[in-house]
Amino acid sequence: MPNERDIKPVTLTPVQLLSNEYPDIEGIYICYNSTKHRYHIGMSDHVYAMAQRVFAGEANKAVYQDYRNGDAFSVTIRPLEGSGLYTLVTLAQHYIDRYGANEDTYA
Repeated sequence: MPNERDIKPVTLTPVQLLSNEYPDIEGIYICYNSTKHRYHIGMSDHVYAMAQRVFAGEANKAVYQDYRNGDAFSVTIRPLEGSGLYTLVTLAQHYIDRYGANEDTYA
């Protein structure tokens, strides 16, 4: 289990995410649709770029469609470094389990 105090998450709106450049880091992104209470959790060696692709319509089409339809989202970036875990898969699985992202979530 990650040590929450060691993780330095960054939470952004999709507009902030799309309108800025960010460092090239390995980690996970947690897209939370607060309108529908749904999560999409992904991982990448280039996590900011991957999260940007979601809200640019180049990745998860269901998330993008809800975003385009006006649903409210936040995006949290959690770096692998400092998480206390050794792989992106274990970090992503931790948050999938934590948020119940396998239930009523995006594919």
